Amino acid sequence: MKKLTLAIFAIFEILPLFNFGQPLNFTIYDKRTFGDNPWFDGSPIFDKNGDLWIRGGLSIQPASNALIQYDGVNWIQQVYPDNPNADYLFSNAIIDSSDTKWFLNVNTVLLRNILISYDGSWKTYWLDSIFNQSINLQAIAIDSNQTKWLLGGSDIVRLNGFNATHYDCTSILGLPFPSCDFNLGSLRGLSNYSELIALGNNNTVWFGTGVGLLKYDGVSWQQYSSSNSGLPNDTITTLAVAPNGNLWIGTFNAGLIKFDGTTWTQYLPSNSGLKSLQIRALAISPSGDLWVGTQTDDFSGYNLVRYNGSSWTSYDVTDNSFPNYHSFNWAVRSISFAPSGKIWLTSFTGLATTGIPTSMDDEVSGNIEYDLIDIYPNPANSYFIVSLKRDCEFVSLMVTDVLGKEIEITYMQDGDKVLVNTAQLDNGTYFIVVQTNEGIVRKTWQKNSTN
Repeated sequence: MKKLTLAIFAIFEILPLFNFGQPLNFTIYDKRTFGDNPWFDGSPIFDKNGDLWIRGGLSIQPASNALIQYDGVNWIQQVYPDNPNADYLFSNAIIDSSDTKWFLNVNTVLLRNILISYDGSWKTYWLDSIFNQSINLQAIAIDSNQTKWLLGGSDIVRLNGFNATHYDCTSILGLPFPSCDFNLGSLRGLSNYSELIALGNNNTVWFGTGVGLLKYDGVSWQQYSSSNSGLPNDTITTLAVAPNGNLWIGTFNAGLIKFDGTTWTQYLPSNSGLKSLQIRALAISPSGDLWVGTQTDDFSGYNLVRYNGSSWTSYDVTDNSFPNYHSFNWAVRSISFAPSGKIWLTSFTGLATTGIPTSMDDEVSGNIEYDLIDIYPNPANSYFIVSLKRDCEFVSLMVTDVLGKEIEITYMQDGDKVLVNTAQLDNGTYFIVVQTNEGIVRKTWQKNSTN
C-alpha cells in the first residue's frame, strides 16, 4: 500500500485525541421544537434517501393524524386526508422495498380494519373485505419477502400482497374456541406495539404478547410461556433478533432474556450492567451491539444500556447529556438506528438523536489483549491512529465495510503508532483489522465528516 510522509504524520499527531467514554449528547425534538403538543407512535423508519418517517402528528390540531417526515433539516407532516376522530386507533408505520409507507387504522366503533399506504399519494384498503374478519389489529411488520404481518388482540394476519391468511386462537394456540385474549392491553403504556413483532432467520416470525412468546416457523405455531419454558415472565414488552439469530426479549419486571433456540438466559441487575428489571426498548446497532432501554424500578426515570456480548456500558439518567427531562422524563418507547449509524430514541411526545456512538470491543483472535491496542479519534473525519501499547510487531492493517468488502486505504507506521488516511471514505461504519505478530484485533470505526 502507499505510504504517507512522516511530515504529514507529525501534523496529525499533535491534534487533540478523542476522549473515550464521553457521554452521548442528544438533540431533542418535542413541543419546544414544534410549538405545539406533538405525539409519536411506533419506531422511526428510514427510506432510501435516509429520511426519517414515523407515525404521529406534530400538532394536536388541525392535523393530529399524519406520517411525519424528517429530511435532516425540515419536519413535514404528510396528513392522511380522512382525518379520523377519537373512535380510531392507529399502528406504527413500516416501509417496503419500493419506499411505500404502510400503517393500520382501526375504527373501534365499527370494528373495521383499514390498511393505509403512502407513496406520495394515499390509498386505503378495507381489510375486512379481504379476510372477512372484524378484529382489532394494533401492530404491523414486513419481512424480507415483502409479506406483511399484522398483530391484534387475539388474531394474527399474514398478507402476501392482498392474499390474507388469518390465524386465530385455535390455529395458534390449539384452543377449541377461536377468540381468546393475547392480553395486549396489559402492555399499554409499557410497550411500543411495533416492537412486538420480530423477524428471525429462516422465515421465522416472533410475536410478543401478554401471554408469552409466539413463534411461527413458516409451517406451525409454538407458544412459549412461564409454564412450559424458561421464559420467566409472560408479559413481553419488546423483541429484537441479533444477526446470529439469538432472540432478545424484554419483559415487564423480569429483566432481559436471551433465547438461542435451546437455552434461556436471564439478565438482571445482579448479573449484568442493567439498572432495572423493567425493559422497555431493544435494538441491534449496525455494529451488532445490543442497546437496551430500561425504565427505573420506581418509574422515575430511564436508563440506556449497551451490551456487546461481553461488556456493558450504561448511560444513566444522572448523566446530564441524556434526555432525562421534558418529554423523556418517564420512558423511551423505542431505540432505532439511521443508515448513517446515528441513534434515535422515541418517547410518546418527543424524539432525540445523537451522533454515531463510539464502538465497543468487537473481536479478538490470537493471544493479544484487546485493550492494549487503541484506535482514535473514533468517530472522526480524515484519519485515525492505531496505537500499539506494548512491544508487539505491527504486520498489516485492513479496512472493510460492514459487509466485509475491503476498502483501499493508505497508512504509515511510526514506532508504536500507525496513521491511517480515511479522507476518501464516505460517512458510515467500518471494521479495522489489525494484525500483529501476536494475533489479530478487529474493531469498528465511524467516519463522520462533520467532526
